[in-house]
Amino acid sequence: MIFGQRTNSATRGRIHLRRLIFALIQSLLAGRRRTIHSRQLSQTDIMTRTSPMLRKRFSLKGSKIKSRIVFRLPDCKTERHIVWKPFHDPAALPVMERLADALRQRGNNVTTPKNGKACDGCFKVTFASVTITVILLVDRTQQSVEFTLLSWPSQSLAQRLHRSAASPDEFGEWDELCSVMSKLLEDGLGAEQLERTLHR
Repeated sequence: MIFGQRTNSATRGRIHLRRLIFALIQSLLAGRRRTIHSRQLSQTDIMTRTSPMLRKRFSLKGSKIKSRIVFRLPDCKTERHIVWKPFHDPAALPVMERLADALRQRGNNVTTPKNGKACDGCFKVTFASVTITVILLVDRTQQSVEFTLLSWPSQSLAQRLHRSAASPDEFGEWDELCSVMSKLLEDGLGAEQLERTLHR
């Protein structure tokens, strides 16, 4: 009789232990499902909030809007008979360096001017919400040396999250920078401006 009672007690103990293990497994699975669902909601919420910003982004290829300033320098020699490496005209970097230095003195964040892959000189000016790329092209003729200063805005992902824009026209920093560079060319370098346009 005692042996039978012990057997029944052990059986009940094993059943109770199995129930506890099963309940623990169910609890763990339910917690995992809640975590996965929470992560999915979090990702959905993030995409819902950021997708309008990403849709409004613009890029160099998308906007195709550039500011163009054409000018000549009085003390620049033509020297057309000298052959330089493409996009390495020696007159470009001194102009870009003087522009960059003047912009830095005004508190702007300007990269170091350098020769570009398809231009004679380039640098970038970075603001909180937009980055302005500035490039210089040099065209030499027998009579004169003509410079073309191009600039356009772009945004990184961090800048788009800081302030989204549907068009480059929404950035006053770009227009102000173009005006400052135009004045610096005239006052600082004595440039003769031939044209200032906005290309779309």
